[in-house]
Amino acid sequence: LGFQYNDKVPERLGAAGQMGLGSGTLPCLDGYFMLTGGPVMFPNIARMIDAEYLLEMPEWNTVAARSRPEAAEEFEALLIPWTLERTKEQIQAKCMEFSVLGGPMNTIEDLVNDERFDERGYWQMIDHPETGPVKYPGYHFRFHTGDGEAMPERRPAPLLGQHTSEILIELGRTPEDISGLRAQGTI
Repeated sequence: LGFQYNDKVPERLGAAGQMGLGSGTLPCLDGYFMLTGGPVMFPNIARMIDAEYLLEMPEWNTVAARSRPEAAEEFEALLIPWTLERTKEQIQAKCMEFSVLGGPMNTIEDLVNDERFDERGYWQMIDHPETGPVKYPGYHFRFHTGDGEAMPERRPAPLLGQHTSEILIELGRTPEDISGLRAQGTI
């Protein structure tokens, strides 16, 4: 179970995680990288790490052979040294080249400093009246309306009571009612 279910950071499962041989969160030069292996992906992962010769060996060339209890540990002995020699970006490029499912385990710092987010205009500077300019995440999606309409600008969180009058008016209160509530200290 992940963090969202039990408030615990998941432990590294190695190269035989819940999805099978070649799956798991693996260490690399600059952090961790998640691979999704299993019977279908194993040949691609073997090719990716320059271990295609395994596919010719009887103990690796069938799903049944790769299901041996010791297979995960044996494969991890090849896979982890390979990941430890590469950065998350280098492993991701290899995954794309060899059609392997995987992705970097990014920290907040990684995300904030990722130039691809800047290129896409994801981050937005918002001038908050109490904190000053703060870098906020933008929208995780984009509408493509065809008419060039841009996504609306993000706004800072409202200050306490900033919209009280507008809300009370929407609820049917008059400006005089609101002035009275303020004078009484109710709002």
